[in-house]
Amino acid sequence: MWFLTAIFQAVAQAVTWVLPVSESGHSAIFHDFSGRFSGNGSELTGLVHIGIALGIFLVFIKLFVRLFGEFIAFFKDAFAKQNPFVNPGGARRFMFGTVLGFLPMVLLLVPAGKYGNVYGLFRSMGYNGTLLDEGVFFALTGGLILLALLQMKKHGPQKNVDWYAALILGFAAAFSLPIAGLSYMGVLFCLGVMMGVARKISYRFAAVSSVLTLLVLGVVEICTCVTYVNIIAGILAVVLSAAVTYFMVKLMLWILHGGKLKAFAYYDFALAGVCVVVGIFELILR
Repeated sequence: MWFLTAIFQAVAQAVTWVLPVSESGHSAIFHDFSGRFSGNGSELTGLVHIGIALGIFLVFIKLFVRLFGEFIAFFKDAFAKQNPFVNPGGARRFMFGTVLGFLPMVLLLVPAGKYGNVYGLFRSMGYNGTLLDEGVFFALTGGLILLALLQMKKHGPQKNVDWYAALILGFAAAFSLPIAGLSYMGVLFCLGVMMGVARKISYRFAAVSSVLTLLVLGVVEICTCVTYVNIIAGILAVVLSAAVTYFMVKLMLWILHGGKLKAFAYYDFALAGVCVVVGIFELILR
């Protein structure tokens, strides 16, 4: 049974994380229809998140190597008493943006009473016995996709991730990570494009942010889980989720190159409609 669960969860989480359709939203729908509202994590979920991070890393391994090189060069310049912020190249600007974009994540650790912290507070919305709020956020994800498509059609000047764009994307990442119905990679990509950042750079920013976020999230989920998985099923989940993620990212890059995102917006709107209707009935019958 664990093997079937590992296969299903690895494929489902990988596909819904990479595509702009919200992994957390689909998870909330599954838990809602199965009557599970505790929100307790499982070891398998954490392992799959690590596998997804591995898959994204393998696609962009050259980018990560270059960013690491820029990170080392930054400190070399600083110790050599050279100003590392003067006339930085494109790679270093991108590195600055990714680091700056992680600062708002600290807000998720702010204490929030019985929920533990702000992350736990927002995440609890996905296990509150109604899909109404998930429907609203699915619709928001779909709306962001359509707005990003409109921006792509303008063919205006495109830029790298500057400091204010990085901060805005950082706050968006902190907000979208625990909210069921928002797509982490989708929100970051769409907002980046809407701010004039080149689509290639926007997606790379979302990818780099995802890898680091998923690694931390996966470790935390494994350390705080209440259900465990045997080692063979766990290895299968990591390998399969990494492989599926690798393929899906390649597919997504092809989709972005052609700007073929409208179908995902329609999917999000359709799912939003279903969630809103079901959520209203759940509130009435509660």
